[in-house]
Amino acid sequence: MKYFVAILSCFLLPAQSGVPGSSAAEKVSIDGTVVNAITGEVLKKVHLTLRPLDQQKALPYGGSTDANGHFVMDDIDPGRYTLTASRNGFIAQSYSPDGNARRVATLTLATGQKIKDLIFKLTPQGVIIGRVIDEDGEPLADVSVQAMVFQYQRGIRQLLPAGGTPTNDLGEFRLHNLRPGKYIISASRNQRMIMARNERVVGSAQAAQLSDEGYITTYYPSAASAGGATQVEIAPGGQVSGINIALVRAHTVSIKGHVSLPTGIPEPSANVSLLPRDNVVILYQQYPPQAIDARGNFEIRGVASGSYWLRSNCALDGKPFVARLPVDVGTSDVEGIELTLQPPLELAGHVVMEGDAELKNPAIFISLRQKNSFSSPGTQVKNDLTFKLGNLERTAYDISVTGLPQDFYLKSVRTGPEDVTETGIDLSTGSPEDLTITINPNGGTIEGSAQSAKDEPAAGALVTLIPDASHRSLLWLFKTANTDQNGHFTIRGVRPGEYQIYAWESVEPGAYQDPEFLKTYEGQA
Repeated sequence: MKYFVAILSCFLLPAQSGVPGSSAAEKVSIDGTVVNAITGEVLKKVHLTLRPLDQQKALPYGGSTDANGHFVMDDIDPGRYTLTASRNGFIAQSYSPDGNARRVATLTLATGQKIKDLIFKLTPQGVIIGRVIDEDGEPLADVSVQAMVFQYQRGIRQLLPAGGTPTNDLGEFRLHNLRPGKYIISASRNQRMIMARNERVVGSAQAAQLSDEGYITTYYPSAASAGGATQVEIAPGGQVSGINIALVRAHTVSIKGHVSLPTGIPEPSANVSLLPRDNVVILYQQYPPQAIDARGNFEIRGVASGSYWLRSNCALDGKPFVARLPVDVGTSDVEGIELTLQPPLELAGHVVMEGDAELKNPAIFISLRQKNSFSSPGTQVKNDLTFKLGNLERTAYDISVTGLPQDFYLKSVRTGPEDVTETGIDLSTGSPEDLTITINPNGGTIEGSAQSAKDEPAAGALVTLIPDASHRSLLWLFKTANTDQNGHFTIRGVRPGEYQIYAWESVEPGAYQDPEFLKTYEGQA
């Protein structure tokens, strides 16, 4: 369901959040109780944190509930905050009037305001219990079991881990601390461990024959792919048992190859690992790093068909050398792979600020996000506004700048005369010229409110600011804000341009960055 949004104004506002130095008469206090969202029972020993939205202005406040579930936070500076709570046996969550863990309501605290009788509804954890067995119904120990949820990352819907555990000697597992929702459960067995056991039991010749067939990652109840899995739904505080997974055997193959330095000399200290290349599932590493021999040769056995990244790395003189290659595995062994370890690159740069604004003790963070993976090396900008990124792989990156003061926005990124703000940089042929990152202190501000279908303030709605269609690949242009207890929201530091704005009662995190998802709602912005 989607809320209608009323834009009240569009102008620049002074910083409002958590300004230190307020007088005693201006201070704010919060008096409340934390309860079990399901039973209403008061909860003691709950840790609470009140964190300013503008984290550069003040430190967070903390507190705990007493034996009656009561807490008091006082001597708080006026501003806009998020209030979070955590306790063993419950999921960590932010304040929401209705206790919905996915609907976060910020708190706008006016000068001298005294909030009393605030009720924080904390959701008990969900639990999934089951067993992993083989084709004969025998229990399997030391199997990695993962609970996974569909989430959006960079506008792509994927399965991401939400919790994991190994099975015990009875093949049993217990996944806990789960939020309400639907989960896909997978089980993966360490192929190298299986081969070692086979060699001890039946000898190396028969073990080699067994490597033609092995257990593959299996999805509940007994599917060879995530698409064939049955989802397990967890209610708030729910416990689901009897989730038994029968591991699937399938034909597997070996990958053989050679690793060397750019000089052609093998490097025995290197190892080789195999990672799924599928953009849909990011999960347990089924094929752990394996050593190479003195001649630089390697073999990974028991590999199921699929698309992978074959990656080798080692440390020489304290620096990481890396090689990476895409590999598609079918029904035959893959041989003749050549991996050449490449030394790391360095990239330096500086931040330029437009206008006459001052930037003291900057918390700006520069990160480079690999276009073909989720690796994001980064560094914090120094007080002199310079930075240096080291140990970079030779691949393509998008550039991300975070930690800007709330009214600032990223204007441009250049390497020499070339503007790479929207294209990113390609380091496959070496380091380019130093980066020049220009920021501007006069970002736009959008202020407004969201109402429910009953014309009541919609506390905890998610407001999303979406750039025009030609800029939706630039995820750093997307802005979000949660409405406060009065249904009010403020989005600051907006880069000049054309945008659409939506408010959502409930939406899958990151879904609004998926162009296909937005098509359904395009006419309602």
